[in-house]
Amino acid sequence: MVDIKKNTVSADGQMKNSSELYFLGREDAPRRILIMGNSITRHGPNADIGWHGDWGMAASAPELDYVHQLYAMLCEAGEDVRIMVRQASFWERHLQEADVLSHYEDERDFKPDVFLFRLGENVPEDSHAAFADALRQLSAFICPPSGRIVYTTCFWWHDSIDADIATVARERGQTCLNIHFAEDHRTMALGQFAHEGVAMHPSDFGMKCIAKAIFDEIHNK
Repeated sequence: MVDIKKNTVSADGQMKNSSELYFLGREDAPRRILIMGNSITRHGPNADIGWHGDWGMAASAPELDYVHQLYAMLCEAGEDVRIMVRQASFWERHLQEADVLSHYEDERDFKPDVFLFRLGENVPEDSHAAFADALRQLSAFICPPSGRIVYTTCFWWHDSIDADIATVARERGQTCLNIHFAEDHRTMALGQFAHEGVAMHPSDFGMKCIAKAIFDEIHNK
């Protein structure tokens, strides 16, 4: 079991040099997908840890992170989609704050057909007890009870957070995808970066595994 504590990439300042929000696909595409994630979804450049990209850490190019691979899979399958991507490590760090949801009104107003929740790795220990309720509130804020949400576990095992994500998904009658792909070391960029935390992030192959799991769940559904 890969210890999540070895991920030493700080949850703070992941996007200090970049915008937290970007889009893929035509603005008037008939299907709308919202992705909220953390450094695995996107991390801005940080020379201090040897990361110079502005995409999902530690993919070797932007088109090889899981978001772009997922988009390419959907396009190849003939789907016309608009994807809204929000780097939301802020939510992980501040989920106990009363006004945290006010930061995500654009996501609610996007009215996604599918909301992909790809968060959890950066939740501080002192917020673990509050995580499940915060996730319920975020889910209700972004999507009405009838809205579709696809949840994922953490990439590295995180027993309490993973259990809470699965519980909230079950309560809503939604899917929780198991993406504990780090159990296969090929899915991490080990040896490709000097910084251990960066190297623990998904390799191009790991990103493909994440994208394929999500694609199989949402394609034409």
